[in-house]
Amino acid sequence: MLKIAIMAYDNCLQSGISALLDMFTLANWEAKRQKNIERGSFCRCDIVTYDGEDVTSFNRQTVQATTSCADSEEIDLLILPGIMGRPELLTDQKKLVRWVKQRYQQGTVVASACSGAFLLAETGLLKKRVATTHWQLADRFRQRYPRVELNVDRLL
Repeated sequence: MLKIAIMAYDNCLQSGISALLDMFTLANWEAKRQKNIERGSFCRCDIVTYDGEDVTSFNRQTVQATTSCADSEEIDLLILPGIMGRPELLTDQKKLVRWVKQRYQQGTVVASACSGAFLLAETGLLKKRVATTHWQLADRFRQRYPRVELNVDRLL
């Protein structure tokens, strides 16, 4: 079973989290339908916050954590959703940046959506790679991460 962790933090886009949960729930449903799987699933999704505490999304709704960074054991895929406001609120969290990098070094595939690319770039994992983020953030991203090739015309 694929173990997926979706990171949540204050001011994250709840739609970014819920869309991913819907997509992976659909993948489980479709895998069971096509393979007649009685038990088990294609994947399991956890909502991870740094300390395991719930966070408040941009729309002021509570995002409930299912686990903390410290309690997240095996993760196959870690997804960093977008944040509204200042992406520096993420990049300044050095413990979180280190944790994301450690997950990658332990074999986790790390992906980001929208302004979540700032957190991923802060780890240094995007150096000399192509990345994308929201076009309104392009100048800030390029200034902070000049060694990342930014292409805002790409969605993925």
